Amino acid sequence: MKKIFLVLVILIMILYAPNFIWLVKSTAYISNRSSKALNFLSVHVDDKSVQLGKLMPDETRFIFLPRSGDATFELSYVKGGKLIFSCRQYIESEMYNVKSVINDSDSPDCSTDSPFINELFILKLLNQIK
Repeated sequence: MKKIFLVLVILIMILYAPNFIWLVKSTAYISNRSSKALNFLSVHVDDKSVQLGKLMPDETRFIFLPRSGDATFELSYVKGGKLIFSCRQYIESEMYNVKSVINDSDSPDCSTDSPFINELFILKLLNQIK
C-alpha cells in the first residue's frame, strides 16, 4: 500500500513539475474559433511584440510572453480585411496566463488567470501539438 501511495505521489509531482515554468514566465493561449483566418496576428506586451502570422480557423497557439514587469497585453490581427485590436488585459512577467478565444463577433472572449495550481502545463503543450 505504501508503494502505491509513493508511486501516486511521484506521478502527481511529475505531472505538476512543468507548472513551475509559470513561476518565471507568463503565457498566452490564443484560439481562433471564427470562420475566417486571422492574418498578421501579433501579441503586444507594452512596447514588445511577438508576430505570430496567420491563425487558421480552429487553430490554437500557445506562447510565452515577453518579460515586461507590470504590463498590458493586447492582440492585433486582420480579419476579413479589418484591423482589430482586442483582449486588452493587465499582466505581469510571471504567473499569468491570458486565454483569448476569437469568434465570429468582433469582441473575443478574453480572460486572465494564474494557472499555477488549477491547470496542467503539460496538457496545454499536448493540446498545442494536436
